[in-house]
Amino acid sequence: MASPLRALSISEQAKTPEAPSWKLKANVTVFRHADRTPKQKLKYNFPITEPWAQPFVRLLNGEREEIILREREQLETIAAAIEEAKSLGAIGEDLGKLSALNGALFKKIDLPGTKAQLKPGYKKDKSAGTRKLEKLVLVLKWGGEFTHAARYQSRDLGENMRRDISIMNKDCLNNVRIYTSSERRVTASAEIFAAALLTPSPAQQQQQQQQQMSSGLGLNVPPSPGFGASQYTTGGPNVASPTTVSSQIKEQEKHRIIGSLTSIANAVSLEAESIEPKDKESPPPKRKLHELYSRAKALFDLVAPQEYGIEPWEKEEIGVLTSLPLLRKIIEDLETARNSGDCSLNLYFTKESHIHTLLNLVLASGLPIANPRIPELDYCSHLTFELYERGTATSKSDREFAIKLSLSEGAHSSNVLDSAIDARHALNVQGRKRLTSHLAYSLVIEKLSKHFSRVPDEYETEPETPVRTSRLGFMTPVEASGSDASAIAF
Repeated sequence: MASPLRALSISEQAKTPEAPSWKLKANVTVFRHADRTPKQKLKYNFPITEPWAQPFVRLLNGEREEIILREREQLETIAAAIEEAKSLGAIGEDLGKLSALNGALFKKIDLPGTKAQLKPGYKKDKSAGTRKLEKLVLVLKWGGEFTHAARYQSRDLGENMRRDISIMNKDCLNNVRIYTSSERRVTASAEIFAAALLTPSPAQQQQQQQQQMSSGLGLNVPPSPGFGASQYTTGGPNVASPTTVSSQIKEQEKHRIIGSLTSIANAVSLEAESIEPKDKESPPPKRKLHELYSRAKALFDLVAPQEYGIEPWEKEEIGVLTSLPLLRKIIEDLETARNSGDCSLNLYFTKESHIHTLLNLVLASGLPIANPRIPELDYCSHLTFELYERGTATSKSDREFAIKLSLSEGAHSSNVLDSAIDARHALNVQGRKRLTSHLAYSLVIEKLSKHFSRVPDEYETEPETPVRTSRLGFMTPVEASGSDASAIAF
């Protein structure tokens, strides 16, 4: 008869070998940009079969993909196309829309961040093996500029990541690569984040100096590779260091009207408290404000998650069309780190659509997600893939690898009207929450890679499309994936 279960004695526990602990080998994180002013846009669909629409088709200049017009001389070509379209017979409602587009263009043409996107749509003729232009959409956008709150959020995020990585495996900080899409608010977020990540704050520098003095090492110790601001490069000429960029942005923000939603909500809350109700039987203004906010939030929670698909198959398809190149690059980073002896930190800064659609691909992959109820993803939300290893250091065959996923909802507050916001008037970025436990490396790669076979024929593209400029100088979209991203190498 088997003996009953009993607790191990202290001596027996000492003889029992402990399983080696997991050690961080690589971190791959995708960030949404920091806080911005409200964005506005004017969208127009051109009936390409109409003769008067041809001037806008010619703006594509032979390009078969979306192009972005940013400079004043580029935007003025739209005004010229509008005048030509009028002379070619645009009438009625179409003429009114063109006049409205022209008026908005010249009112916003000199504002920072004003741009126009030309988005062609093609239908593939499978029998002939060609694609025919079916539609053309022009979107004029303005606003969406970096705010003072964004500066604090980006800096705090970089400092916190530096602190966390230094604890988990500081060797990762010696091999850092940062990618960013082309939007101004995204590159600004990446620049300030990079400065905080790779350059110790004054408090950290003072602490290091005190440690050096106490250990008798003196103060004239050269910085470790990759940590000094002089080591910072962006892969292009005449690019300022992140410290300089941070100072410039800070100076510019002194002369810019603050458009932070958080500060507006805080001001509205304070104003509501100071208003006396006219009718004693009616709810106080602050209560009315909370009721209005709760209803708006309920509507937002219903509508916003469906922006990138309603049914699961729609979420996956939109995710494939939007973020497949980014997912490929993430898997490539993980595989490179797993097969090499180096630790690494790879960071991607992008916009809202990519963080949502990338997360949808993860959720649709079949991985065992600890909490499938996903919170609202606000500014600075980020999705992290951590590669861990354990085993003996002398034998590669005995090493075991695992991947852990986590998610931060970003600079978010579930009760923003009652949030205690300090003098910075900026919501703090929330910490990451676990999406999965340590999962076998092969399982994660297999599950995530299943999306690669979902690309429809008409959307087949290479995962790393180089950045191209048309003959008119229009820059094609830059997404945070591979060589079609603006890379910051350290």
